[in-house]
Amino acid sequence: MMDEQVKTDVICKLYRVQVTREEQVEEMQPKAQSMQFLHGSEEAEAAPVKRVDDKVGRNDPCPCGSGKKYKKCHGQ
Repeated sequence: MMDEQVKTDVICKLYRVQVTREEQVEEMQPKAQSMQFLHGSEEAEAAPVKRVDDKVGRNDPCPCGSGKKYKKCHGQ
């Protein structure tokens, strides 16, 4: 059983191998070095999220209109 799993894994990995030429690798290296991350340079202030509707209490009627209490309907 373990041998079959190993064989399956090896075959899957062999089919996913991609062969590249040295010229392609040399072309890709400058592109990777020129990439930069912009999201870390700025400090973004997080704005508080405001609710559109009031918060539903556990014993309030469910807003779906079923007539059940929220805790017995969508509050689970």
